[in-house]
Amino acid sequence: MTPALRTLETEELVSVSRGHPLVRHLAPHRVAGETAWSYGDAVALVNGYWDGVDQGGDIMVVGPAQDAAGLTELLARGQRRPMSVPAAAYALLPDGVLTQPHGWGFRWLETPTSPAVEGVAWLPSEAEDEVQRLLGDAFPEASFKPGDPRVRQWAGIRDGNGSLVACAADTTEAPGVGFVAAITTRTELRGQGLGRRITGWTLDRLVEREGLAALWHYGGNLAAAKVYDALGMRRLDMVAAEPALS
Repeated sequence: MTPALRTLETEELVSVSRGHPLVRHLAPHRVAGETAWSYGDAVALVNGYWDGVDQGGDIMVVGPAQDAAGLTELLARGQRRPMSVPAAAYALLPDGVLTQPHGWGFRWLETPTSPAVEGVAWLPSEAEDEVQRLLGDAFPEASFKPGDPRVRQWAGIRDGNGSLVACAADTTEAPGVGFVAAITTRTELRGQGLGRRITGWTLDRLVEREGLAALWHYGGNLAAAKVYDALGMRRLDMVAAEPALS
């Protein structure tokens, strides 16, 4: 039987997706007044997390490949918003449905990554200037910076001289889904395990607090992907693209 396209309320998004952490993470950013949909076991919402509500947001599709591909094809026609769909679903789409694809990854875990990691701590608010300098030098394109109201706190690692050499932001917004962003280390110290230490420690603290922790990364960031694989994170490969049939 062919699935039927349905419109959903926000709470139905979570239940139909079987509590998928990406849907739970993005539900608070559903663009008000916009429709959400399901098709079989796949769901989609208009998401303002990245582009912002004032820019119309993008459409996020999550679910099993066959259903997600069917939902994507239905929604792409007549849409002008960018879309993100599971990579497995993108591979099933007919030519000409989406164009200009680029990959990104969503990761999550529900158990601690490792035994206790030493030398990492939550930073006091007065350390934000140091975080700003570290990001400016090592990760100027970071999605979150000190002063952003969506950052709850910063984690950091200091060297033997007390200098900040790695940081990560707790940007949790959805209850039960801890979220880590703006992970970076001093450029000249990369390859020494600092990234794994700061990421693993921060994820573990959020798992303890929320029960689940997640993050996302650019598809081309292979070094980060290797760290997340080593930490035992589950993965959902996504493709962001433009509708070609609008």
